Amino acid sequence: MGSSFDQYTEQEQQSLLESAAPQSEDVFISVSRLYCAYKVQNLRMHGATQCRNGEAVESPIDFLISTEIVSKRVLSLREYVLWQKFSMHSPEAVEKLLPPATKKLLAKEWQGVFYGYPKLFKRSMHAWKVEELRTQRRAKVKAEAELLAQQVFSNDSEQQEEVDSPVAIATEMEIDSI
Repeated sequence: MGSSFDQYTEQEQQSLLESAAPQSEDVFISVSRLYCAYKVQNLRMHGATQCRNGEAVESPIDFLISTEIVSKRVLSLREYVLWQKFSMHSPEAVEKLLPPATKKLLAKEWQGVFYGYPKLFKRSMHAWKVEELRTQRRAKVKAEAELLAQQVFSNDSEQQEEVDSPVAIATEMEIDSI
């Protein structure tokens, strides 16, 4: 019994696989961003490795090691050192400063790393979205607070102007004379 994928011609199958697979640039950007995020953290091994159904649970340190092994295997010493130095600063530095040929080579070789740690990518994407929402909320609250402060300040200055205006002074004199 064949799968529903078998009903397509070989050419259609290839086009479906290509459309479903992420672009090499996406793989490079995703892996380098996650690598940079984990690289700046102080990661350590905690206790024994947990196993579920005979497989070890994915951990950030495993991801870092896999990424470094693949990178060291395919890059020259100069390219590897450049990649290491750039990745210590930010993912943007890696994306902008590495030569295009190096990026293309890493994207091709990092396919296994990309597909080997889907839970880490999913967790990091969720954390990134939560952080974005938090940042947006903080910006919104800050903008509302500034608007409120401006309104209060403008109301205070308008009241002060009303008190100091000649009409207000004249009415105060009239009231005092009565």
